[in-house]
Amino acid sequence: MTTRTKPPFRADQVGSFLRPKDLLAAREDPKVTPEQLKQLEDKYILECIEEQKKLGFKIFSDGELRRATFMSDFNESVNGIDQGDAVQRQWSGQTVANLGLATGKISKKRRMTKHEVDFMKAHSPGDIKMTLPSANQFPAIAFKKGVTDAFYKDFTEFLWD
Repeated sequence: MTTRTKPPFRADQVGSFLRPKDLLAAREDPKVTPEQLKQLEDKYILECIEEQKKLGFKIFSDGELRRATFMSDFNESVNGIDQGDAVQRQWSGQTVANLGLATGKISKKRRMTKHEVDFMKAHSPGDIKMTLPSANQFPAIAFKKGVTDAFYKDFTEFLWD
């Protein structure tokens, strides 16, 4: 008889879970109301929590299922970021994200991740974690000469805001 020992490694989730196709389709469908989209997101987040629980995770993530990208909660939490002329990111030849462009001074609209954290606190069987993009990513991605420099003289000034 063999004795099972604890493995010398641990598993954890970092970053986004894959978005189900019907969730992606719902985000693109103008007939889907915000309430219907939230219900679908809730359903899939609860499924993700259950799967993490089955796998023995002690810290739970919503897998960023409420977001179009890992950075989009920031864009939705501030004024001054627009999707219009933003750089589209490619992965294996497919557009996977439109990360936003600074088209004005950045100012707070709402608290980042609050709606995500509130849901996770109410439904998680353990501690939670939430992805926050680092501020230094935004000047490289959202600053566009000829647009953003009308409001910010350079990357550094934009980063401080």
